[in-house]
Amino acid sequence: MTIRYGMIEWLHKLRRGEAGMWDDIVRTHFKINSGKILENVGEWKKGNTEIEKWGGWIGTGVGRLQGFGMGRSMNLWMELQEQLRMLA
Repeated sequence: MTIRYGMIEWLHKLRRGEAGMWDDIVRTHFKINSGKILENVGEWKKGNTEIEKWGGWIGTGVGRLQGFGMGRSMNLWMELQEQLRMLA
């Protein structure tokens, strides 16, 4: 959940221009700390296989779909790397 909603969702908000007054702060945080973030998440995924096959809530707000049992999953590791790469 931390990776999906605490990191990836904020990176999506930055790309969509929806970070509001937090844009500069969040953007700077991810740019400065991207290496350490990837290092930490890389360590987390060693002990948690769900990071690479997460099937939790997909989308936000009223239109959310639960991924369990629906064949929907997300590789949070790859998504985080891609979002950080696009931010650079």
